[in-house]
Amino acid sequence: MIVETVKVKNATIRVHDDCYAERTEEEVKSLIDGCSRIIQEALLRKEKTA
Repeated sequence: MIVETVKVKNATIRVHDDCYAERTEEEVKSLIDGCSRIIQEALLRKEKTA
């Protein structure tokens, strides 16, 4: 089940209720860091090709 949807310009980020279930705080932080890294790398690639 989607618990939150956030739109940032042309990107849509959806948070599902099961993505953090039964995970430690450290695992959740690691997931968030990974998502942030993916977004940052995509933005950098876009800047290089613009």
